[in-house]
Amino acid sequence: GWKSATVTFRTEDRAPRLMRCPSIPNVRDLGGWPTESGKKIKYGLLFRGTELTTCTAEKHLTRSRHTATEADKKILRENLNIKAELDLRAPNETMGNSSPLGSSIDYKNYAIDQKIPTDKGNRELIVKCFRFILSHIRKGEAVYFHCVMGADRTGMLAMLMEGVLGVNQSNLDKDFELTSFSGNTRNRFDESITKTRKDVLSCNGSTLQDKFYNWWLQAGATKEELDEFKQIMLVD
Repeated sequence: GWKSATVTFRTEDRAPRLMRCPSIPNVRDLGGWPTESGKKIKYGLLFRGTELTTCTAEKHLTRSRHTATEADKKILRENLNIKAELDLRAPNETMGNSSPLGSSIDYKNYAIDQKIPTDKGNRELIVKCFRFILSHIRKGEAVYFHCVMGADRTGMLAMLMEGVLGVNQSNLDKDFELTSFSGNTRNRFDESITKTRKDVLSCNGSTLQDKFYNWWLQAGATKEELDEFKQIMLVD
């Protein structure tokens, strides 16, 4: 007769991880993407996704119902070990000044705008986001960052960080487009990503990574901060 057996397997370790959180779709790890140096981005430190509480802006209420269930909050806290939440929504989209994951979670709200990546004030906010992230990952603490859909503002910040780590343009575009699997169609020709790409490409640099590096320097980040970020986030 037939016999059954229990087997285990692992996926290729140079691929992005998408997390199954039914109440908050589009959650994924920034880790796994290969870089031009041959290294890859470290798993388990940076996670992107949708909002954890339904935003209060009326224009979103017909399509935004991302209130995290207790089960999904537990996944973020215990399975993903999230210690900090970076909320990129505007003030009229948020619901308070604390994280729904609990009082132990360090919460910060910086309302960046993906439509004006060249704006000085917006760049300054992006650098503040970067420094908030760096303050936690240097301690080995995972950060969850999001906007409403986890698409445009989240996608812009993800691209800027992945780019300075050395991810090539094709994979930067693919990561942006992975949002489509959550039901919110995005492609590499969307305005939110093309404006940022154009801004980066206008910077000096012999490689794409150099251009991203110089973009961050122009925005106000320091060489020491960028080098530390690369040291933390890249593994062989």
